[in-house]
Amino acid sequence: MFESLKDWVQAAITDSFTLADGGFPDGPAFAPKHMCVIRGSGGPAPDVEDRRPRYKLFILGPQKDRAAVSRVREAAEALMQACQGDTAPCGAASVKALGEPIGPSYTAEDRAWVSIELQLTY
Repeated sequence: MFESLKDWVQAAITDSFTLADGGFPDGPAFAPKHMCVIRGSGGPAPDVEDRRPRYKLFILGPQKDRAAVSRVREAAEALMQACQGDTAPCGAASVKALGEPIGPSYTAEDRAWVSIELQLTY
């Protein structure tokens, strides 16, 4: 399920973003990259046969590049549009954004970021 979600996110925001699971990768190899970190955030208990896992996505620009904020916003908007489309990962019935994107803001390393919380329904 998680790998299919990653593929769906990658298709929505293009291959120019590097995806990471859960934690924020650090180090010189990741400093110049646009990143999308996907972190599971639980969700409500299963209801009969339905599961509704939630994921928080952090979309980040390169370090020391505050100008990347427009590209980060564009990726967030692409994800919001994908949530309203007909495709869903791994046989999910739907992908729903739980509110509007949060941000933009900047990390201590001057990475522009936006976050989005998604809920899948299986």
